[in-house]
Amino acid sequence: MIAYLRLLLCFVIEMFQLETVIEAEKLAAKDLIREKRKDRALLALKKKKTQEELLKQVDTWLINVEQQVRKNHENVVWFHMLYDVLQYAFWFSWQILSWPASRKLYLRV
Repeated sequence: MIAYLRLLLCFVIEMFQLETVIEAEKLAAKDLIREKRKDRALLALKKKKTQEELLKQVDTWLINVEQQVRKNHENVVWFHMLYDVLQYAFWFSWQILSWPASRKLYLRV
C-alpha cells in the first residue's frame, strides 16, 4: 500500500513538473513570436505538445494506479470481513463444544 502511495506521489510530482514545462514553453513561444523568430517558436510549441502528450500518459498511469489501489483496498476489506466471520465461527463452535453434554443442542435435519 505504501509503495502505491509513493508511486502516486511520484506521478503527481511528475505532472506538476510537466505542467511547469508546458507553461514555460508557451511563454517562450509567445516571446519568440514577438521577436519574429517563428522557427524557434515552432520548436517551442512542438516541445509543448510533446510535454502535453507526456502529461496525458502520466495521467493515464495515475488513473491505473488509483484503480489498483482501490481494488487492493477492497480485497483487504473483504479479507478482514472474512477473517472476522471465521473468527466468530471458531469462537461459537468452541463455545458449543465447551458446553456440558446436557446443555448441547442437537439440530434435526
